[in-house]
Amino acid sequence: MDERDPLATCKASGVEQRLPGGNAGGAVLVDGTVRRPTGPWTPAVHDLLRHLERRGFAGAPRALGVDEQGREVLSYLPGATVGTASPWPPWVHTDEALEQVGRWLRCYHAAVQDFVPEPGATWRIGSRSWQPGDVIGHNDAAPYNAVWWPPSESDVSSSTELVGFIDWDFACPCSPIWDLAFTAFSWVPLHARDVIAAEGFTDLAARPRRLRLLLEAYGYSGPPSEVLQAVQTRIAAHIQDILDLAGSGDSLFASLVDDGSVDALDRAMTELDEEHTLGTTPVRRPRGGLRFLTGVAVAASGWLIGLFADHSHRLFVARREKAKVEHPRQWHVSLRARYRMSERGGLVR
Repeated sequence: MDERDPLATCKASGVEQRLPGGNAGGAVLVDGTVRRPTGPWTPAVHDLLRHLERRGFAGAPRALGVDEQGREVLSYLPGATVGTASPWPPWVHTDEALEQVGRWLRCYHAAVQDFVPEPGATWRIGSRSWQPGDVIGHNDAAPYNAVWWPPSESDVSSSTELVGFIDWDFACPCSPIWDLAFTAFSWVPLHARDVIAAEGFTDLAARPRRLRLLLEAYGYSGPPSEVLQAVQTRIAAHIQDILDLAGSGDSLFASLVDDGSVDALDRAMTELDEEHTLGTTPVRRPRGGLRFLTGVAVAASGWLIGLFADHSHRLFVARREKAKVEHPRQWHVSLRARYRMSERGGLVR
């Protein structure tokens, strides 16, 4: 194995090696298996992973139980992740990587479509109960959770494959487009310009094309504007989840508030409101006069969606700034009590 693969250097039995990345206590490799902290959501996630194993889906770790220290035990997906690299390696933003991610998500949703969680299953995020037509979304299929083999520092070539995604703690019931929306946000990418620049992506003009490329790889045939609307709703809910969990005392999410992640997500939504051209081109363009009429209709709908989102966004920012002034230490808690998803409307989770 490549020397950058932690398993290649973990030879002594019982020796724990810290794996790169991770915000929630991290993960260690010991005896060829991964050990991670557990939570109330772990039983539901393990049920999901066991279903994927039964379905023969190879793009996720296997659930192997809990060890004597109360940590979950998972199989190790060999390969490379971005870890703590900043900026990210150039291959993260290649078209080849984007297409592989879209295909992985399509295959994952196909594998999980017949999974029905236990009644009352506990998930870490979201309050939605599973209903027919839902999937259990990964909800964090971002570059920092992707594993590639063989490891590459330069690009993803035709011989480099996406092994799968790790860190399933945010899995929960949702619609397929909800999971697709966060994947698009992370890989196109659609985050705030300053955030993606720090990650090494600067070709903003390529984002409409990259969005279409991802949707085609996934097999989505609707207009990109529908996915962009889902992105806005999805990220608004992500902000809400962070604020809720930070206010409840979850240290991971409190750190995301303190380090400015919520502000960055808010900036991303503002910029998406302004960039209507991202969603004005359908995945498969109609021909001739129909192309013109469709373009006008989609542009008009995008303008209306943007107008509504802009009003909601301005209201959200005004309330947040007032909360910061009134409660500089607990502004996220006071905001949590006043900010509601109904202000944004849009697609259902």
